[in-house]
Amino acid sequence: MPLLRTGLVLGKLLPPHLGHLYLVGCALRQVERLFVVVEHVQNEPIPSELRVRWMRELVPDATSLRFGGVSRRQILHLDRAMPQEPSAHPAFWELWRMTLKALVPEPIEAVFASESYGHRLAAELDARFLPVDPARQVMPVSGTVVRANPSAYARYLPDPVRAFYGLPLRAPRPTPRRVALVGPESTGKSTLARTLATRFDATVVPEHAETMIAAGVCDPRALVARDFEDFARGRRASEETLASFGGELLFCDSDALTTQLYAEQLLGSCPSWIAEEAATSAYDLTLLFSPDVPWEDDLHRVDRGGREAFFARMEAALRASGRRTVVLSGDWRAREDAAVEACRKLLSE
Repeated sequence: MPLLRTGLVLGKLLPPHLGHLYLVGCALRQVERLFVVVEHVQNEPIPSELRVRWMRELVPDATSLRFGGVSRRQILHLDRAMPQEPSAHPAFWELWRMTLKALVPEPIEAVFASESYGHRLAAELDARFLPVDPARQVMPVSGTVVRANPSAYARYLPDPVRAFYGLPLRAPRPTPRRVALVGPESTGKSTLARTLATRFDATVVPEHAETMIAAGVCDPRALVARDFEDFARGRRASEETLASFGGELLFCDSDALTTQLYAEQLLGSCPSWIAEEAATSAYDLTLLFSPDVPWEDDLHRVDRGGREAFFARMEAALRASGRRTVVLSGDWRAREDAAVEACRKLLSE
């Protein structure tokens, strides 16, 4: 998978939680070098120096010979308070642009953020904005709610933060079994993924194309090859990061094969590395959704008339790959019942 050159994550991380680690993990897996800037905050309840130490402990120092022995991540300390809203200073964006360019030692190619300010910050730094979980569906947590009631959000806290609040350390978690949910548009994949996650106390890897389209990063009516590369790179980074958090099951809304088939359909070709990943992707179970349900319009959907043909192509590709596949058809209840049965069977093995 070709990586972007450099990436930036900016935040107070007050305190760091799994939402932050998901953001940083997604970014780290997409770039050669990642810079995480930890902000000092006026009258901060947790010193920024401590938050920097936590992040250096929590984010792996992925030094690799591939990168000449250079650390793939740097945790940087912005050691002075900055205005937090454009209304707080007449030169708000100029101050942030100058400060970050002076602090970060290389030009930034991509800004990763869960907040809408990522659009403007990326523009100020002549970079691309790559959103990560802006709807907070993957990790419904924030520093504000953690500070207000740490014990209520303990499941989202890494061990150093748990120790800070006097909470017990996290129990070890197994490597999750991965379940891919794939098929044509408007067949209930995302809805059922969330339902299954609730049923099995698991996590959903969101459909990254939908995330980027909803965030206004790309136009679903005019997709280009780079968009599909961003979809594939971001989806894989999201999946690998969430898998590293552990659990019994991980429900993956889409996969590399889906990206490949849509690229071929809409562009006439697919970047070779995506096709290679599609051919080698391994899932413990694949749920293939039949198009025998009514179409529902949505912002990111583009293939109302081609669902049957797409289903046939995907079914043939899955059969050729040998992936363990269960076809879901019929009404919503029938699909849910069949999916639950398949997941229970997987867990019992």
